[in-house]
Amino acid sequence: MKVKNKKAFGFGILLLSIGFIILLYYNVPVWKEKVSGWEVVEGGVAVKQYNVTGFFIGKNATYREKMHLKLPSSFRENYISLPFNVSIICPDNSTVVFEVEFLGDIYHPDYYNYTVLINEGGLEIEEGILGGIATQTGNYTFHLDKMADLLYGKLDKDPPKSLILYKEIRSKYIDYPYRIFWPVGSALMFIGIGFSTWAIVTKRKILTRKR
Repeated sequence: MKVKNKKAFGFGILLLSIGFIILLYYNVPVWKEKVSGWEVVEGGVAVKQYNVTGFFIGKNATYREKMHLKLPSSFRENYISLPFNVSIICPDNSTVVFEVEFLGDIYHPDYYNYTVLINEGGLEIEEGILGGIATQTGNYTFHLDKMADLLYGKLDKDPPKSLILYKEIRSKYIDYPYRIFWPVGSALMFIGIGFSTWAIVTKRKILTRKR
């Protein structure tokens, strides 16, 4: 095979190579994560009570549910900010215990500090939330001890005005973001083949001068 037009042939091979590389990787899968944002759990609102319960699904390789108990905003005159415990009863009856301390003021009425005291394995703890990631499927029950009354009112008389249990869902899925380049890769390959073929069959005209 004799190439008649080397420049056109080289350009065609270049386009063909680029198109081939695009088609080679257009179907490569990419793992992505979808986050639902915080939503109130069904039945996860308790008024003037010390406990609240919500149903959660245990995590697996591609799915996880994170829970967080939102305590009421608290700032009143003559309040007593003593630490109190929040116990979480997991589906297998194991227990997770947090020590909660109110560190806020009139400008930050919902600023709490959470310290894990006990974790028997029912939760995967995440910093900064009163809860964590469910490792089991079933009901999780949050229970405040009555020392919390000293923050919200009088002991044995003033349970929290509301407890709200939130859920955030994180799921992983496979996406194919490079498939949109398939038409481009195909077009480049066809154009490259066309250029290369044309370069082979086209004869260069040789101009001769008359003497």
